Amino acid sequence: MRKFLVLLLISVGILVSAHAQLQWGANAGLNISSITGPSVFNPKPLFTFQFSGFANMPISKSLVIQPSLGYRRKGYGIDERLYVDSPTHRVNTAYDYLQLSAPVLLRCNRNDNYKLCAGAGLYLAYLIKAKLYGYNVPLDGLSRLDLGLNFNITLTIRRRWVVTVASDLGADPNDNHTNISSGITLGYFIN
Repeated sequence: MRKFLVLLLISVGILVSAHAQLQWGANAGLNISSITGPSVFNPKPLFTFQFSGFANMPISKSLVIQPSLGYRRKGYGIDERLYVDSPTHRVNTAYDYLQLSAPVLLRCNRNDNYKLCAGAGLYLAYLIKAKLYGYNVPLDGLSRLDLGLNFNITLTIRRRWVVTVASDLGADPNDNHTNISSGITLGYFIN
């Protein structure tokens, strides 16, 4: 019990000190995703958009936790032929997720006007909509959770603008593949 109380007091102290420096923001950008693994088809990348809200919680002068919660579409495309002599057309398979990411970032420079950070962390995504081969699919037969690694490189410009290049690497919960999703976003700190 004593250890629990000490741990609770330390956690509250960290959260209170982080709250004084906490920044909130929003970002939006472009995303490209695909899958890899054993397959009989050649998947093509799917280009989509993403948006999220995020926070910047400094732990020290060189470490930052940057959790975010937002919308992200993942999936792939397939070039198919309806008939033997017909031209190919693109058929997309897309999964719409509500994604929570929590990377820990290490500051890479000393300039306060341009802060460059790089890091990694976990992400957890919840499936909210699926389209297979262009048609809406009931979610009953699909796994709704996706868990994986998130890698980030973030540039904060003049304490307001944030440019982030991020990649997600996870196991496709609905198939025997690895999903890969990368994107670039532009964000702005609100406070």
